[in-house]
Amino acid sequence: MPIAYAISHELDLVYARYWATVTLGDVVANFGTFLADPDYRPGRPELIDLSRVSRIDMDFSEARSLLATVNDQTAPAPVHTRTVIWAPTNASFGMARLYQTLASQADGIEVHVTRDEAEALGLLGLPHNSIAALLATGAFPERISSAL
Repeated sequence: MPIAYAISHELDLVYARYWATVTLGDVVANFGTFLADPDYRPGRPELIDLSRVSRIDMDFSEARSLLATVNDQTAPAPVHTRTVIWAPTNASFGMARLYQTLASQADGIEVHVTRDEAEALGLLGLPHNSIAALLATGAFPERISSAL
């Protein structure tokens, strides 16, 4: 699966990296794994890194379906997770903006999209200028972050 994530208890943050070609099935499978993780906590802020994605194979209906899945994670009360997406390429930025637009019209996650890596970190209140610097702090479990 072209998605890996790590949870930092120290920062109270989830970092997820996507790479290669990503499909709706990949994202849904990863989300299921994430929800089953014993360290999962609804509402924990998320940093999504799309810098290594070559293609997102998802259409409008699939993006809307994904958003519904994410927003339904703890029914009946919506989870207002702050999700920041770093999407530096035209393709990843376009798909992330579509997802952001859909999210803005629904009650649930709060999505922010940027092409700038340092801005993505700043939106989460992190003082780092790169994700590499963030990961180098050791705030994420080494067994997981080494795979990222």
